[in-house]
Amino acid sequence: RRGLRPGRRWDRLRLDAGRGLRVAELAPGTVASLIASNEGGLARPDRDRRGGRVGIRESRAEGRSYVVKHWRAGRLGHALQDALRGSAAARAFRIGQAHALLADRAARPVAFLERRRLGVPLEAWLVMEKVGDADLDAWRAPDAATGRAVAVALGEWVAEGHAWGLRHRDAKAGNVRIALSPEGPRFWWVDLEDLSGPAAISERDHRRALAQLNASLADDAFDAASRRAALEAYLRRQPFGGDADAIARDVARRSLARAHRWRGRDCGAALGRRSP
Repeated sequence: RRGLRPGRRWDRLRLDAGRGLRVAELAPGTVASLIASNEGGLARPDRDRRGGRVGIRESRAEGRSYVVKHWRAGRLGHALQDALRGSAAARAFRIGQAHALLADRAARPVAFLERRRLGVPLEAWLVMEKVGDADLDAWRAPDAATGRAVAVALGEWVAEGHAWGLRHRDAKAGNVRIALSPEGPRFWWVDLEDLSGPAAISERDHRRALAQLNASLADDAFDAASRRAALEAYLRRQPFGGDADAIARDVARRSLARAHRWRGRDCGAALGRRSP
């Protein structure tokens, strides 16, 4: 990640708002227009996170769709940390670019910009290519067969990433984008600063990621049978200790402990029955 330097693929970016990097094919003026279109994004964002400190807005430039993510400095401790490690936008750009060299599993970052004062990032922007049609936590299948197919594909996709040693530290459905195509479902990670790898993934990390994802999908997103099919698809590609029933019960327990969107209303594992 630290090896990315301005060159053939990346160029330095200097605008009135600050400094950063951009991919070589994206003109500075295009970045400027995207950031300008995001002005006020924290006040009226398409989506806001972390108490309104982070705003996300979709924008278009030169006939293409982008997503602009905008941060403002939070607590002093975080701001001082960012002075040393770079803003979340800078980290996301570098991690996303490195990740793109390995696999097409995440939105491609095309620029970042930081506004610093006395070396401390006060404000930052990340520009990404728009991917997918919806956030996975907001997506609903048009019919049961599609829901089952998407669940299986999701299990395979997460397992494939883990088999490569690629994971996401905040593996919730709100950080996954989905699109349906004639070739089948496609998924992308979009919270790029939380991508990691390639590196060995422990059994604890497998279980934690599965619980994070399951807990973030409300009961009406996928039924229990589809969730079990997703788990079995995952285990076929990336097996780890224990039989499928024991793993399902453990994932259900961990999911409920997170007290997120899933309540396990139709899941035998969540209700303590032997056949989840």
